[in-house]
Formats: sequence, C-alpha cells, structure tokens
Amino acid sequence: MIILGVMSGSSLDGLDVALIDVNETSDGGLTADYLHWHTFPLSYLKNDLSRLSSQSSLRDFLQIESDYSIWIAEQIITFLDTVHIKPDYLSIHGHTVSHTPEKGISIQLNVGGLIAGKTGIPTITDFRRGDIALGGKGTPLTPIIDQYLYSQYDMIANLGGICNVSYSSNGQQYGYDLFPCNQVSNFYANKYGKDYDKDGQIGSTGRMHEVLFNALTTHRILNDITPRAIDNEWIKNKFIPEIEYFDIRNEDKLYTFYHAFAYNLIEHAAKLNSNIVYISGGGIKNAFLRSILATKAGAKQINLHIPDDEEVDYRECKLMAVLAYLRVNKKTNILQSVTGATKSSIGGAIHL
Repeated sequence: MIILGVMSGSSLDGLDVALIDVNETSDGGLTADYLHWHTFPLSYLKNDLSRLSSQSSLRDFLQIESDYSIWIAEQIITFLDTVHIKPDYLSIHGHTVSHTPEKGISIQLNVGGLIAGKTGIPTITDFRRGDIALGGKGTPLTPIIDQYLYSQYDMIANLGGICNVSYSSNGQQYGYDLFPCNQVSNFYANKYGKDYDKDGQIGSTGRMHEVLFNALTTHRILNDITPRAIDNEWIKNKFIPEIEYFDIRNEDKLYTFYHAFAYNLIEHAAKLNSNIVYISGGGIKNAFLRSILATKAGAKQINLHIPDDEEVDYRECKLMAVLAYLRVNKKTNILQSVTGATKSSIGGAIHL
C-alpha cells in the first residue's frame, strides 16, 4: 500500500511529505520504504500558524484552518504531479494548536474532508481524540513504529519541537514526551532573525550558567513522566518564560539549554539501561547539540545511532503512513501502554 505521509511539526520548519510503501511481512511485522519526499516552506502561513492558540477567536481559527488545509492540498497536488504516483491514501497529522487531554482538547489544524475533496484521494486525519475519549493522553504516536520498525534499539529519541522517547520492556512498548527541544532553540534563533539555530552557531558562542543549568536539569517536568504529553502552549507561556527570567545573554541561555537538554536525555537513557540509542528529528542536525550528546553518551558508555538525513527529515512522515496502514487494516495503532488509556485503540478518521 502506498501512502503519502504529511507532517508539519511544532517547530514550524516546513511541511514534510513523503510517499511510503508500507507492506506486511509473513510474521506480522511491517516494512516501510521511502519512494519520494519533499519539504515545502510554510511561507506566508508561518506567521498565522505561530500566533494561533486556544485563545484565538473562532473566526480566526476557522479561516486559518481553511487556508492552511487548502494550501496543504495544493502542495500535495504539486508534489504528486512531479513524482507521477497516486497514493492509496493521504495521512495527515495537522499543526497542533492546543493539546490539553486532561480537558478533552486536542486540536490539530487541518480539514480532512476539504483535503480529500481537493486532491481526490482518501485522507486520514484525527489520530488522537479517540484515545483521549478512552482516558489517554493521545500522544506520543511514534512508539507504534518503534515497535514495528526500530525494535533493535534500546531507546528511540525524536528531537522535534518536543523531545519524545520510546522503549520496550517486558514485551510492552512505552513512550512519552521528555523535555522541550527545538521550540526553545528556535525561540532564541528568532531573536537573531533566524528560523532556527543552524548547527548551533548561536548557542555555541555562549557560556554555561550554572544556576540555569541546575534549574533545567532538576525541572519539575522531569518528574512523573509516563504517560505524559507536553503542550506547545505550556512551552511558549510557561517554560520559555522561566528561562527568560534569567538576566543573562541569549547566547548563554541557549548554550546552557543545549547542555541541560543533552544531560537530561542521556541521563534518562542511562536510567533505562540503554546501550544503543537511536536519535532522529531535526534537533540532531544541530552539530553543536550533537557533539554535546556524543560527549555525554560516551561518558556513560552509550552508543548513539544517528540515521541519514532522509530518515531524520521524514521519519514522522513514515509514522503517519504506518498509522494510516494500520487504521485501514483495522489494527491497533494507538498503544494503551504509551498513552495511559483504558485500552489500546484504532485511531484515525477516514475522509473519502
């Protein structure tokens, strides 16, 4: 089955699309192979998406969601016209505006019916809310592909806007959001007129601030982590202001954050007795952060596996494709052990 996975993460670094050929193996496993892929800059929509929140007016929300969905459909049509392959399904995550499962709220910006109508291709969206109805957090979603495709690793970490981790224990897959990641570095890069801190060029010029480092490595969010989802709005309105409280240079804040983040991730891997850790997501392309992670992992005798750029950039598109494949075949794609729901479930609404 060929599925187009479509993903725009909380870092707002673009719309990723990838055609994935998903097939079932004779032993019940899955294979998922990349066929074609591309990233579309968000262009004029980036400002609209960045200012949208749960506090936005209903008119603003509906207009931006409609504009964004039409734009997504247009990019998909452009991409498919280029590669000359029509997928069986589109699988679209949408841009997360608010995720507060304790209030029964999870808003991923996209109109599946509109996109299906514009493209003429069955479209699967809304993977989270069924799980929330069952008492779960609705996230993270990635542990299902870790179970099927990455079981050879002791721990898998995705360095996106938020860092989430996944691991297997006693035949069960577990996963959760661990700590803010690229959303913080992007915030400080924006102060210098940059979309992101390329290779850590800004943060690498800073100096360590011990009090901030200690605050970040003992942060309350590191307690009671499973199951746990971190909300984008919480990062923007609570977490980043805690860093901003410190009256130091922005470079020093970012330098210290990178070291604290790496410390938290590697300490967590060590706590799980991980020997081999798979690290993907946009954050691992930051050369400065990658060097800090390598140093701290080496000190703990932990081996890091970093995939090629194709996998780093489009792994979440592969996730969307696998989620859709399982949904179409009526197989579990949301894990109770990850989300804390009363049972595992089959998530995703299909728009024909």
